[in-house]
Formats: sequence, C-alpha cells, structure tokens
Amino acid sequence: MQRLRRNGARRAVATATLGLMLTAIVWVLAPTAQAATSTFFFLNAGPVQVGTSPYKMSYTVSKGGSQASLTISLTRVATTGNHPSETHSYSFGLPGSDFTCTSTFSSCTLNTGTNLGPASAGKTRNYGKIDQTFKPTAAAKTTKTKCKNGTVTGSVTTRAGNMTGLFNLITFNSFFGTLTNAGNGKIPDRIPATVTKIFSNGKVCPPGPSTCFGSISLTAFDFSGGVNIIASKALNGTGKAVIVFGFTEPASSTAPAGISHSIFLVAPLSAFTAKAKTLATATINGNAGSPFLTGSTTFTAQQPPQTFGTTCKTTSRQGQVSGNLAAHFDGLAVKPLGNQSASLSKTFKA
Repeated sequence: MQRLRRNGARRAVATATLGLMLTAIVWVLAPTAQAATSTFFFLNAGPVQVGTSPYKMSYTVSKGGSQASLTISLTRVATTGNHPSETHSYSFGLPGSDFTCTSTFSSCTLNTGTNLGPASAGKTRNYGKIDQTFKPTAAAKTTKTKCKNGTVTGSVTTRAGNMTGLFNLITFNSFFGTLTNAGNGKIPDRIPATVTKIFSNGKVCPPGPSTCFGSISLTAFDFSGGVNIIASKALNGTGKAVIVFGFTEPASSTAPAGISHSIFLVAPLSAFTAKAKTLATATINGNAGSPFLTGSTTFTAQQPPQTFGTTCKTTSRQGQVSGNLAAHFDGLAVKPLGNQSASLSKTFKA
C-alpha cells in the first residue's frame, strides 16, 4: 500500500510537471514561430516536502528571449479511494534577466527581485522573493533531436544539480501561510533541480499519419465564478475516466500572480456516464474523487447536435449541468459547481 501511495504521488507530480512544461513551450515558441532558429530554457526544481504537511512543492522556470515565467506548484495525493490529487499553483511573468545560466550550465541564478511584489504599479500583493543558485551534481548531457527520416532538427541539453539560497513565498492561503527556507521554514535548504536547453535549427519533420482517438467529454465553465470541470473517457468503453475540477482566483485580486487550484482524478468508468449515441445526458459522480470532491452533477442537452470535421469528426450538444458537485480545497471555502452552461461532445473516426 505504501508503494502504491508513493507511485500515486510520483504520477501526480509528473503529470503536473509535464503540463507546466507543455504550457511553457507553447508560451515561449508562440512569439518566435517564424524564426529560423530558436532557443529556450527550463529549470525544473523539486518536488520537496512542505514541512509536515501532505504537500510537495515544485517550481518551473521557462525562458525565451527577453521573457520568462515562473510557476510554483503545491500538490498532495489522497491516500484513500481513487487517490485524487489536489494542486495549488502560483504563476508569474518575469523579465528574462531574472533567470540566467552560463553556457555550460556550470551555474544558473534565479533572482525575482521585486517582481513578485511589492504592492505597487498594479501589483495588489507582495508574494515575497526567490533568490536561488543552481550548482550541478553531474555532467551536462546533450542529445540531438531527429525526425523519423533522420533529419536533425536541433538538440536538448540537460544537467542535474541543486538549488540553494532564499526561497520565500507568501501564499495568501491560511493552510500554507508563508513557505520559506529561512530559519525554521517549511522548505528544505537544498532543492534537487534539472536545467534544460532546447535548441531548434528551424527544420520541421514531415507530418505523420493522422490519428483519431475516439472519446467522449463533458465540459462546464462558470466564467464569473472561476470554476470549471472537465470529464473524459474513451468512446469504446475501455480504460478509465479522467475528471479535472478547476478554480481560478480573480486576477484583479491576485496580481502579479495568477493563482489556480485543481483536483485531478483517474477513476472507474462509472464515475462519468453519458448517452454516447444521442449526447442527451451525462453524469459526473464527484464522490469518486473523495475526499476532495463530493456530490454529483448531471448534464441535460438543450440544443440539437452539431457535427464538424472530416477524417476525425466531432459531434457536440450544448446544454446545462446541475447538481451538488463541489470541490473542497485546503485553505479555501467550498467551491460548488452549481448550474452552469456545458457541452457534451464525442470524437470519432469518420
């Protein structure tokens, strides 16, 4: 059982890290899509234990040109039931000068200065400061990136090491308080880390064969309240259901940070049921995400189906969800999904 819990924690952290890296890659590459070559950098630090709490902390820095971004994530995994994970994320935009590395990754520095605050110039809060230095514990490794036909498209260089120095994050969450490694803080003085450099020479691999994964998904958003839920599973009735509940705090209250909270769940198919043929109704059983989720919500279609696509088609129906499904985040009030506009869709090969 203990090994299962550890594996669950690793999966949650790996999923969160992968998601952050993919988001950052899109963010960095978007402004330079027309460039012949591009170079961008990543720093992935953690995860490390947050004091005696069930949470682990990790952070990711991405940099492209004169801009950088920092995301700090706090994640816990339930030890019972379907082992859902709960994550609290703090994201900041930074000038590229806040994160610098030598050409060989013999040293890197992350110094946010006053860019996590203070409360001035449109910044409503002061989140503290990070001033840490990367020192390697292993040699750098470089591998070429290639297409299936052998064309070299660039390279990836990585180096493992540790981050040391000041870490001080004021979370504005009563459960976490201030996370710091100063004095008797909750964060270790040494955080394992990996730095990565991804270089693209501008060459593009030829497109591969098109694929179509049959799936059915329910999505509901409350833009005014900042809550949303997404449930998905394979259309052929195999595998498991994936459910994600999210809550984003109003940016006007959290600047310069963007603060989001999410619950991620891989559950039996019975946690998400839907009329796949007509897309008339669907139900999400939030209790499958206990202790972080409770209740249930049911989708009822209110519009006729619409189909688009050629090789891979998608049919969707607009409607509304209603019920008592709610999320229970540490340090926050209960977040009910309520009655919201929603969409139920299925994707299939034509």
